[in-house]
Amino acid sequence: MRPTLAFTFIFVTVLLDSIGFGIIMPVVPHLIMDITGDGLAQAARIAGLLMFTFAAMQFIASPILGNLSDRYGRRPVLLFSLLAMG
Repeated sequence: MRPTLAFTFIFVTVLLDSIGFGIIMPVVPHLIMDITGDGLAQAARIAGLLMFTFAAMQFIASPILGNLSDRYGRRPVLLFSLLAMG
């Protein structure tokens, strides 16, 4: 595979992940307030806990996905992780 094609594939993957995260983040506090009925302060705490959990799971899953991509290749692992996230 040519290096530019590989970098383009990785860039598109990261772009899709960032777009998905950027779309949902402004809406999360209002969704939490609607679901729980709590105020903005409690919704912000819950949103912060969700963001912490997301970051912690990325910290845990990154070495696992790295080992899997070393074994099976980068493209299949990225495609599977995008499919699982979707």
